[in-house]
Amino acid sequence: DYFGRGAMVKPFEDAVFSLAKGAISDVVETDFGFHIIQLTDIKAPPVRSFESMRPEIEAELKKQQAQKQYAEAADTFSNLVYEQADSLQPAADRLKLQVRKATVQRQPQPGATGALASERLLGALFDTESIDKKRNTEAIDTGSGQLVSARVVKHSPAHTQPLAEVREQVRGR
Repeated sequence: DYFGRGAMVKPFEDAVFSLAKGAISDVVETDFGFHIIQLTDIKAPPVRSFESMRPEIEAELKKQQAQKQYAEAADTFSNLVYEQADSLQPAADRLKLQVRKATVQRQPQPGATGALASERLLGALFDTESIDKKRNTEAIDTGSGQLVSARVVKHSPAHTQPLAEVREQVRGR
């Protein structure tokens, strides 16, 4: 029967693909024993027209271009958040991104989505260097090709609130 490359063990395949149609090989040794091979026919794959392949070629080229652009933007983003660690704005301005502000806690909150659900980002954000020096985190891949950096603007350590501050809330409950 017919088979293509990668279907047989290498010594067998090398012998078959070096033969001309109708030729008989010398003895070929493989892990499966000794073989004498006669190539009876060659079946070339059908040649597809450019027009039938065009959508696949275009899709592949677009994918390659997108990957290249993402890699360049990711490299620029990573460098900017590292080199100008006291602000996210230069990276946002250069790459036309939006800086967002959020109040976060050390653990991802139920129902949190996107970057705020990333344990890796929260871990970097609550690292002592991020908290003490208020510097940007490194660029962190939070999945789905999304890079994020964050910066602590204000940090309030966990504490027990005085009764005077929460008295009305307690009475309400």
